[in-house]
Amino acid sequence: MDWLILVPYILSVLAAVLVPGLLLGFLLRLRGWSLMGVAPTLSVGIVAVAAIISGWIRLDSWNWIPIVGLTAVLCVIAWGFDRAGLALLPRWFKPTSKDNEEPSQWQKTWPSLVALVSAMIIATWQFVQMFDRPDSFSQSYDNMFHMNAVRWILDTGQASSFTVSSVTTLGQTSSFYPAAWHDLVSLAAITINSTIIGHAANSVIWVLMAVIWPLSCLFLVSKLFPQASAPLIISAGILSASFAAFPTLILGFGVVYPNTLGFSLIPVCFGLILSILNIIPGGSSLPLPHRIVILLGCLVGLFLAHPNAVLSLMAMISPVGIVWAYRGIRKARAEKSSKVTLITATYIAATVVTLIAFASMWIFSMIQDGWPPSTTLSESFIEILSASPMAVSPFWVLAFLIISGIIYFVSTASLRWWAGTFTIICVLWVAASAMPRGKIRNLLVSIYYTDPHRVGALLVLALYPTTVMGIQQLLKWASWLAQRLPRINIPPVKVLSYVAAGILLVTGIQLSPAMSSHISWMHWHYWVDPSAAPVDSDEYALIQRLPEFVPPDARIANNPWSGSSFTYALTGILVSSTHVTGNDSKSQTLIRYSLRDAQTNPKVCEAIEALDLDYALEFMTHDVHPEYPGLKDLDQAEGFTLLAENGQAKLFRIDACNS
Repeated sequence: MDWLILVPYILSVLAAVLVPGLLLGFLLRLRGWSLMGVAPTLSVGIVAVAAIISGWIRLDSWNWIPIVGLTAVLCVIAWGFDRAGLALLPRWFKPTSKDNEEPSQWQKTWPSLVALVSAMIIATWQFVQMFDRPDSFSQSYDNMFHMNAVRWILDTGQASSFTVSSVTTLGQTSSFYPAAWHDLVSLAAITINSTIIGHAANSVIWVLMAVIWPLSCLFLVSKLFPQASAPLIISAGILSASFAAFPTLILGFGVVYPNTLGFSLIPVCFGLILSILNIIPGGSSLPLPHRIVILLGCLVGLFLAHPNAVLSLMAMISPVGIVWAYRGIRKARAEKSSKVTLITATYIAATVVTLIAFASMWIFSMIQDGWPPSTTLSESFIEILSASPMAVSPFWVLAFLIISGIIYFVSTASLRWWAGTFTIICVLWVAASAMPRGKIRNLLVSIYYTDPHRVGALLVLALYPTTVMGIQQLLKWASWLAQRLPRINIPPVKVLSYVAAGILLVTGIQLSPAMSSHISWMHWHYWVDPSAAPVDSDEYALIQRLPEFVPPDARIANNPWSGSSFTYALTGILVSSTHVTGNDSKSQTLIRYSLRDAQTNPKVCEAIEALDLDYALEFMTHDVHPEYPGLKDLDQAEGFTLLAENGQAKLFRIDACNS
């Protein structure tokens, strides 16, 4: 019953990620499950842009007002575009009688609903097992920034992607950082009038796992298989919640919340591009201008979730662009149409943009060489086929579907282009996981900080559609068998066989040793106990007690590598260092290395005054990162009074500079 406390937060997040996009998409003629699929991506863009605008016009607080205002303006523009904008377009660009409105596709409503509900049930089961409590937080260094950024938004009222990074400099400077994730989390907390960031963050995680990602997947499947059968649609929903590598791999490692949000939106943008380029006929009857406008709106959300999601999308669509250009030029030449020039120019422009993006990555690669490779070349290929990147245990059911899917897209003329997209993402994975450090590896995966975890998550964007194709191949084989064995083609027998196959699909993945070990791994990352790092149970208990000893407007000296930076997010009491990285001021550096010398070093007192410090926390560091000498053994230094302690976690009042 404790989990019910998240319901109000979840409802507020659902309102944020569905309502703006549903309104805007409806006015752009989206209907049915296409509207549901696109709505979250449009909404994320609207929320993130509203946060930026609220910063530009210097609103005192971040709330629903700028979101409602921006949604209203965009809806008026969309209505005007739909009513009058088409009249200004060239004749050949306008919708024909067959290119009218997105159909409701009621024949697909019940399977799509079953697919979504199935994904929600599975994701909820995973979610409850992975998280210890409703307010659990990821025990990772990156999460110090994410949680503190949300607290900073609550305190300052500034949620813009151009200001949120100022939490690391305590408001002195800021730079661009994609803040769509933080905007959603802070909005949930503000709506409920809560300061428990764990509740708000975990609610957004649930919505991402159970709603945004399944809807995105189902939208892409509708473009890959416009005439998808009910078994295929339901299987697609189940499979969306069946990969350990995404979304939960980078919800445990990092923790990489913005990348998780960005990757979850890619299927929608990819599906829209397939529809715009008409790679698979019948994917949409929406007017082409509307599709283009919707894609542009979705790209805004994709970029503000995480910019490397846009570059990932560019890599995925490269083979699609080649196929489109080849088909278009060949058809235009056969018809002696003037479109040859337009298609050629469009393809060249897209190629130039891609080359510029790769050139930017090359420049970035000169200075970025983060994570080392994690495995060998042969093992990286095995991990692709077994859906088990980053030492995730092999998923044998998924492995069978992946191999079946490869057979399907190789043998199906309309989907052979998928081999290009599949290969590109696999190459990125091999580069990140197995290629030796160097310029080529950096060129390919530096936008992911050469981090195999992030690219392992991206790998699912190749594996998921392939497993759906594997289901289609199995259905094809089943149809062939049914034609030769009439007795199994009786409707009741077919229904029972589909139900049995669905049960096998769910249990074979969700109850597998691979999923069990992954859930345990995730649970460990959100667990607070005596051995937890960076915050153990003693340190967490002391953080919870801090309001008893420290006024809310005070500031505490801390070593961020010890996990004490979580203090700000969990209590609202500001610390001297809110994250392990950032450009430290001279005062912050002096505190880290010389705070314990405050009684004898006047410069330390000047730094204490500059940072307005009154207290100091001394926590353990649980790994190889520095235990700054200035914040160590304070009970043996002069001028510090011990106020509270839990185990080896201690709170001191700074008295050295009182005179």
